[in-house]
Amino acid sequence: MGEINPGSGPVVGAQVELAERAIPVFVAAVLDNGGELSGDPQRAPELDVDGRFGWRLPTAHGVVEVLIPGVDLAVLRDPSSTSVPCLRVDGEWSWWRGAATLVAGASKGRR
Repeated sequence: MGEINPGSGPVVGAQVELAERAIPVFVAAVLDNGGELSGDPQRAPELDVDGRFGWRLPTAHGVVEVLIPGVDLAVLRDPSSTSVPCLRVDGEWSWWRGAATLVAGASKGRR
């Protein structure tokens, strides 16, 4: 049986170190999309699942939970392939650019 959402399946060979390298770049993408964070991302290992590693991003409108796949940043940011693993933002699947837009919107109270 295939994935319901392309890119939402388990990430084979994922490494937390790669997700840790991606989080500051992701935060920069959120800010570039007009998002506002009220503090630094907090690692949340209890959210980890299927090769995605969890963070909580504090905003003026609450905390946004983000799961970042533990793969190379260049792979995560590749918009040309639907085989790229998705991020998960508060339970919603999205590729890199869309995930940054979701967090930016949540930081402004838009959902």
